[in-house]
Amino acid sequence: MPDFGTWPIRASALLFLASGVVVWFAGSHLAGYVDALAEHIGMGQGIAGLVILGGITSLPEVAVSVSSAIGGEPVMAVSTLLGSIAMQVIVLAVADVILGRDALTSVLNSPIVPLQGTFGILLLAVVAIAISVSEVAVGPVGLWSIVIVAGYLESVALLANYEKKPPSWTARRTSG
Repeated sequence: MPDFGTWPIRASALLFLASGVVVWFAGSHLAGYVDALAEHIGMGQGIAGLVILGGITSLPEVAVSVSSAIGGEPVMAVSTLLGSIAMQVIVLAVADVILGRDALTSVLNSPIVPLQGTFGILLLAVVAIAISVSEVAVGPVGLWSIVIVAGYLESVALLANYEKKPPSWTARRTSG
């Protein structure tokens, strides 16, 4: 791996810009590809977005967090992931502002999306608790890591099961 810290600032900036352009163009096609894949394998859009698209778009944060953890920078490892989550919420808010009257959060008629958000909040609460209390080693990993992974897997299983059922309610826009 090259040591980018030794590169001239212009070369680093150009590489950063070029990488951003590649990510932008690839990312703009990902949702369509994942939607087609989900339809082909019989997976709902909600679960496909949560697992496949969420996993793919999280790869840069995972790479930075893993390399930070290996490099002995635990604050950077955790902050990268939490910062990414916060940034995604900002992106949603900005998209709502740009779209105006028919903002993303006002046109969702599937109850799976607020349920996904609820599970995400619960998992983040577990992360906050894990950061605040002592860790207990369970073999080579910590107990909190096991709890978080188990919580994620259970959330995905519950959401996948829920998505297969016909919705018992749908969100409606009220006039106002």
